[in-house]
Amino acid sequence: MIAKRERTELFDQFWNTEPWKAIFRRQVPLAIKLLKKHQSEVILATLRDRRCWKIHSFGANWLLAPLLTQKQREYDAQQTQATTMKMTQTSTVQKPQRITTGKKSLFSQLKETENG
Repeated sequence: MIAKRERTELFDQFWNTEPWKAIFRRQVPLAIKLLKKHQSEVILATLRDRRCWKIHSFGANWLLAPLLTQKQREYDAQQTQATTMKMTQTSTVQKPQRITTGKKSLFSQLKETENG
């Protein structure tokens, strides 16, 4: 986010160089703290929200906390809806398949003896 604002491009292992080292070391624990509280999908949805366009740190709790709780509620509702949809997708139109054990029924045995 900061590199985007300053219009610089990040290279491989940028966190080991001096201008980024301090920033990276501060952001990692903050990100881990968020990941312990919320799902990664919820955090990404919050950061992609248009209200978070100016957030440059995971430590901006006064901005992130209300949005994270809102997105967490939406995510939980979506997950419960998905589980109920899976439970209700059983088909009542199709007949259950008969399990054949290899034994012939009495009717088929009679047909065979009749035919020869």
